[in-house]
Amino acid sequence: MAAEIFALVDADAFYVSCERVFQPRLEGKPCVVLSNNDGCVVARSQEAKALKIPMGARRFELDDFLLRHGVEVFSSNYELYGNFSARMVQTLRRFSPAVEVYSIDESFVSFPPDSDFSALGDRIRRTMKQGTGIPVTVGFGPTKTLAKVAAEFGKKEGGVFDVVDRETRMDALRRLPVGEVWGIGRASVKKLARIGITTAWDLAQLDAPDARRVLTVTGARTVLELQGVSCLPLEQLPSPRKSLCISRSFGRPILIADDLGEILATYASLAAAKLRRSRLEATAMQVWIETSRFAKEVFGRAATIHFDRQTASTPELVKAAVAAAQRLFQPGHLYLRAGVLLFGLVPPQPVQLELFAECYTDKQRRLMTVIDGLNHKYGKQSVFLAVTGFDATWQARANWRSPRYTTRWEELPFVKAF
Repeated sequence: MAAEIFALVDADAFYVSCERVFQPRLEGKPCVVLSNNDGCVVARSQEAKALKIPMGARRFELDDFLLRHGVEVFSSNYELYGNFSARMVQTLRRFSPAVEVYSIDESFVSFPPDSDFSALGDRIRRTMKQGTGIPVTVGFGPTKTLAKVAAEFGKKEGGVFDVVDRETRMDALRRLPVGEVWGIGRASVKKLARIGITTAWDLAQLDAPDARRVLTVTGARTVLELQGVSCLPLEQLPSPRKSLCISRSFGRPILIADDLGEILATYASLAAAKLRRSRLEATAMQVWIETSRFAKEVFGRAATIHFDRQTASTPELVKAAVAAAQRLFQPGHLYLRAGVLLFGLVPPQPVQLELFAECYTDKQRRLMTVIDGLNHKYGKQSVFLAVTGFDATWQARANWRSPRYTTRWEELPFVKAF
């Protein structure tokens, strides 16, 4: 018996489920959630999948179909989804302190091998539904990859499934297509098909040398995990960031250099605040601008700025981004997307002052701490640099975004009693 058993707790149609918490009328109805700028479908309810709405389909191509079939459409509401994700993790910590947040809607949890997994899975589902309103699937296995396999079957078999028992595990692996194994991509599926491997069970029969030859070291690790050998420990502490990016499409094409500067100033400001929340500072920044990727002639430019000293100062990062925008801008193009990438991230360190070089001093750090505190207390962007603008008419479209019920006082739901 394994020293520990892993559970994968996976939210069902997470974005749609978040929308349904405050709108019960949506239960049983086909729903889709769109990407930034209301561009493509990024999430679908089971009812929408039954209508064969493809993931990634462009919204404007589906307008008539969605209206004809009564599909409910939502713009992405990442503030709401992120808050629900944090609540789910808090709920899971009531069952075990060993929790790894794998994605916004999935977490791995570790349990003793002698647990009653059926009863435990049911209890997690009930508690999660009662405490957050989000339905989840729970899969148990002696490795993280097998827990993923169990969760796939759990979606079809009552919401809880375990492959701790060897016979159950063998049966599940025989029924699972190799392309649905965690970490096996399309290119690997084609390689494996050429040597007769089409199921997860076939993959688990590979020996170590053949696995490394066909799938590299990472694939060989997946094979061992399918065989019940745990190679991927629970990562309770997130890996240190190596980079941080803010990149979004605009709600309208940009033709003026000053507008582009305002946008990049806003992105740099958001990146700086996020950098400080991660307790990191950047040594370099890349700024880029581009036209629509669907245009006949795609145009884009980028610039990289290296700082004399590490920094997380909003004014310094914004100044560099605005200067880069002025250099990159070329008239005659309809710009539709831009981004700011901070890299070379390091923890804050004492700074040796120099006579001529500008650097991020302890005094500036304290100023940023005060500004972050005010924005946390009174709401985002309560204190901001004027160069980031006041009306932001270029903001990405979100015509169907639901209220941010859990994070904005002004958007709390109202209940009327008669």
